[in-house]
Amino acid sequence: INIQAWNLKQFITDVSHEFKTPLMIINSKIDLYNKLIEKGKDSKTELNMLLSSIKGNTKSLNNLIETLFDLSRVSEGIQVFKKEKVNLSEFICHNLDAYTIYLESKWLSFKYEVDINIYKELDKSNFNIILENLLTNAIKFADKNSEIEVWLTKDSFYITNKWEWISSENLEKIWDKFYKNDDNKEWFWIWLFLVKRISDLYGWEIDVKSKVGETTTFTINFNTNA
Repeated sequence: INIQAWNLKQFITDVSHEFKTPLMIINSKIDLYNKLIEKGKDSKTELNMLLSSIKGNTKSLNNLIETLFDLSRVSEGIQVFKKEKVNLSEFICHNLDAYTIYLESKWLSFKYEVDINIYKELDKSNFNIILENLLTNAIKFADKNSEIEVWLTKDSFYITNKWEWISSENLEKIWDKFYKNDDNKEWFWIWLFLVKRISDLYGWEIDVKSKVGETTTFTINFNTNA
């Protein structure tokens, strides 16, 4: 990826202004609404769940912005990732469990083999960007009543499913910033660019393979120092 061809720093500045203000407004109104509900003593479970979901999503967006800032600083040599020793096995399983109910509503299921006690030096928020985006794509474009497979070993991590085929000429282009194919598939945009960029900065090799009528698989091969 040619970072110099794309003004990442300016992009991050623009995105932060676009995201930060509405996030602040949404969060403040949620807090105010919660106070009004408490005073009225008529809190509803469904409403609380909705508000919790909204708040969680705003937090995810904020984490994305912070990750973009981190990527900018790391790219410019200003800082390095704040790595810690993470039990990636537990981290992935915990996140997969959170998707279970959502999967059932989409008539999908997980099949996963996660080796226990796989530790990696990384920033959780960075890996969460990778995991969330690959999972979201896999779920969104999976065939109904199919399984999404997730595997983790000490050497690699992959997500595979049966979904819409990605043509061979598009396989490399999906990592490009703002690229979309003729059908404007939503996986071709900034999100996979970020997944690729984070992987590159960790020294991980990321690959995608797609076969007509079979599966599409995203694989991350960890380096020996990860």
